[in-house]
Amino acid sequence: MPEPSSASTPHERESVKTATIGLIISFVVVLVFRGFFLETFHIPTGSMAPTLMGQHMRFHSPDTGVDWAVNPWPDARSGVRVTDPSTNRPRIEANPRLRAGDRIAIIKYNPLYHPKRWDVVVIKWPSSPRENYIKRLIGMPGERVWLVDGDAFIADADAATDDWSAWRIARKPERVQNALWWPLFSSERAPIDPVFDGRAWTGPWRGQGWNTEGRIYTWTPGSSSGAGGGGGSGGGGAATLTWDLDNWPITDWQPYNDVPRWVFPRFPTADIRAHAAVEPEREGAGFAFELRARGHVFRASHDGGSRAAIEMRPDTGAAAWTTLAEAAAPALPAGRATTIEVWHVDQSLQLRIGGKAVVRADYDWDPMQRLEHATGLDAAAIAELLENGRNNPLANPAIYRAPLALGWTFTNTGALTLQRVGLDRDVSYVPTWYRSGEPAGMPALGTHPANVATLGEGHYYLLGDNSANSTDSRLIDTVDPWVLRFIDEDLPLGVIPREFMMGRAFICFWPATQSANLGNARFPFVPDTGRMRFID
Repeated sequence: MPEPSSASTPHERESVKTATIGLIISFVVVLVFRGFFLETFHIPTGSMAPTLMGQHMRFHSPDTGVDWAVNPWPDARSGVRVTDPSTNRPRIEANPRLRAGDRIAIIKYNPLYHPKRWDVVVIKWPSSPRENYIKRLIGMPGERVWLVDGDAFIADADAATDDWSAWRIARKPERVQNALWWPLFSSERAPIDPVFDGRAWTGPWRGQGWNTEGRIYTWTPGSSSGAGGGGGSGGGGAATLTWDLDNWPITDWQPYNDVPRWVFPRFPTADIRAHAAVEPEREGAGFAFELRARGHVFRASHDGGSRAAIEMRPDTGAAAWTTLAEAAAPALPAGRATTIEVWHVDQSLQLRIGGKAVVRADYDWDPMQRLEHATGLDAAAIAELLENGRNNPLANPAIYRAPLALGWTFTNTGALTLQRVGLDRDVSYVPTWYRSGEPAGMPALGTHPANVATLGEGHYYLLGDNSANSTDSRLIDTVDPWVLRFIDEDLPLGVIPREFMMGRAFICFWPATQSANLGNARFPFVPDTGRMRFID
């Protein structure tokens, strides 16, 4: 019997050659793919919170089930005291674990894939081009941008400086808007034990005849008292449920910024979403939601039959309603919960039933009109304010009017049950001023009519979702000499050149890790798969 040969056969040599070529090709493909199509990044800070998390501490309330993130404290040796955003109760932890930021992937921009407004974008930083930042794209080439009362207004770059009629509000598409609703409260977040420190907790929704003690609210015709407190009719006709603005003001406050000695001004906002799952006892139930804000009353209503309407009027005396839109709408079925929502955002209103928009209307104010309505000042008073104010007079929250009232009214319902009764707010881009650099003391870019952002060809304006705690296009106060020499010698402060727009963030594939116990073993780096998500 012949001895087996130790030399490799031609087939084996060919297999090694094929495998080697395959590995080389795979390596080249990965390099090309990473260089031209896809790349991953780690989020270090909270300027985009809560859309994307940088390094943070995470807290959980066993009383409400709410889970939320807070920026790392500079010194947590003596413990951390934060506020539950759903109950405003304090929570103290001795040594909360510090979590790393989210890890994301971007699709790189290329000649066939261009930046679009509202993209979440990884960029190079003009004052430090070796650093990567992540922001949301607001202003496009050939535009001007002015942030007024939390919203972005845009105009063509060649429009006359004082032609306010050339400006229009930048409205967000629905997918982006849904990503930017931040909850203020919802009834399923009510605490299990309403008594804390000897005091009974009271939620924000109030109404005579309502029982709002738990997570499900009920109203009975003819009831004249209830745990909900005063305000509204408890008779057999209308059931009114209002938001307690005195104890639950609607502002741009972000729980992520709950850090000692960090003082952020709190700006009022009226861009909100109200929602509830409504279960009337009988057919033909009607409802209306009203918001008093910016010197006007806004109303979305359903007549109990098949019609829905959007209306508004000045908040002065008996001013007549203006119907902005009417449409057919499905009736609320008896004995079954139906989700209803009212959106007031970006100078538009819409009523949604069962997750679908049934009627929508826009109202178009230019930025100066918006400023007049938001502050209650006339044009002459605003001109005086802008001329005489230090730093940026528009960055003073005290000049803005907070919403005066908001709430639901239900009619012809019989007994009524509500679930998931809540209120969310929209992102609010706030005005500020430069703290350092050559422009120190001047209004930040895009936050004052004397310093609107004017974008040339290949120039962009980007902002962080956590506006109060974001260094973004508003506050870039220097440009690196290398950028001026090799990229754009005339690059204005705050502008991001096309060459620095790396790509759109589309997925958070590795959220901040969490720990898990399996028997006696503890695993500190378990991926938080529940927060893996696409990015809008």
